This record gives sequence, C-alpha cells and structure tokens, in this order.
Amino acid sequence: AERASGEAEEINRQLTADNLVQVLTSDVIRSLPNANMADALGRLPSVTLERDEGEGKYVQVRGTEPRLTSVTINGINVPSPESGVRQIKLDAIPADIVESVEINKTLQANMDADGIGGSVNLVTKTAGERPTITLNGMGGYTPIVNGRGLVETAATMGQRFGSDKRFGALIGGTYDWNGRGIDDIEPVPDIASLLPGSPRWFDTIDQREYRYYRSRWGLAGSTDYKLAEGSNIYLRGFYSTSRISVIAGCTR
Repeated sequence: AERASGEAEEINRQLTADNLVQVLTSDVIRSLPNANMADALGRLPSVTLERDEGEGKYVQVRGTEPRLTSVTINGINVPSPESGVRQIKLDAIPADIVESVEINKTLQANMDADGIGGSVNLVTKTAGERPTITLNGMGGYTPIVNGRGLVETAATMGQRFGSDKRFGALIGGTYDWNGRGIDDIEPVPDIASLLPGSPRWFDTIDQREYRYYRSRWGLAGSTDYKLAEGSNIYLRGFYSTSRISVIAGCTR
C-alpha cells in the first residue's frame, strides 16, 4: 500500500511540474533493496551508474558523464569531497534518510546552470501532520571468502506540536555494515616478452580473493515553524559518511 501511494505521488508531481522531472519517493525507495542513494537513482529511466565493487557510485543522466550532473540537497549545491573531481560520490549517502529524490532533466530559470546532463536534488525528511515512528532492519550473509554477515538498520521519529501544529521536529538515522567476499581473476600481459609489432597476448593470470568491508551511516534532522499558509522558517541538518577497507590475497 505504501509503495502504491508513493508511485501515485511520483506520477502526480511529474505531471504537475513545470519542467521535465522524475521523482522517487521514500516509500518506493524503502520497498526495494537499495544499498545507497546511487542504487536507488539507477532504477529510474535514462539513468545509468558507474559502479564500484557492485554498488552504484556515480550517476549518469541521459548518457552524459557523471561530472556533467550536479547534485543538490534541498536545492543547495553539494561540493565534491574528492580533490580535482567534480562528480559527487552518491555511494556515501544512505538511501533511508531522504524523503524524495528529484532528477531535473531540464533546468528552470531559478536553478543553477551547472548540470548539462541534469540535476539531482535530494529532499530531506520533515515532520508530517501525523506523528511518525519507523524502524527498519535487514540482515544477510555471504559465503564467499570464509563468509561474513550483512547488517542494515534505520529509524525515524517525527511529530508536530501545539494545538495548531505549527512547530514540527524530526530526526532520523541509518547504519549499514557490508562485509562481502569478492573473487577476481585478472589477466596479466607479460609485455617484456612481446616482440615489436607482434600482437599482445596474456601469458599469466592473477586469481585474487578480497575481503571487502564497507560501513556507512547517516543522520538527518529538521525543525520548522509555520508562520502562515505557505510561509515557514526551518533549520535542517544532514550528515553522512562511509568507510571502506579491503584485505586482498593473491595467488597466481
């Protein structure tokens, strides 16, 4: 039921928008096994992903390079955390702490002209008219390279206060620990043995086994006060981080 209502909201927002936009709501995001925000966006038409060890990392809109797609949070531009790189790593953002995602394929006059491919806007959660408490948990197991578990948890709590419900507050958090094993076979060309002008060929291979550990967590909070119909003041915060460690073994 939640996914059906979420899909109906997506269609309504897309039909009433002044520009060409695609919307993904939190109800639909939660109904699918999305490891991170990039994986969630990869389910939309005309969106492809650059992946890292199976998880989405960078978003490509309409076939353009990732650096040509801008990313905003509540309309505010997000700078890249990587030196000399323009694109944003969306694998560091958990999928459970956003209310919706908007992909603007054509920009309006009030948007920065910095996304040739498009603009991805992450809308954070705010308190609704009804009190909200959600708890989610998932687990798994991978048998590769001695085996290890997978854990993902998320919680959100929000409410509006007062007889007229003018003041609202919401806080949410998520934690994801992903310990996986990876089998990798890499051909290794012995260039020194090749004669000038002869075709290249692979005479050895590396068979590698990786223990891959990824932890990711995020927090989001919002407070707002309704001054009048269509007018309010608010304070919002958003934080996410991820850590990756790899233990590699190699046999030839």
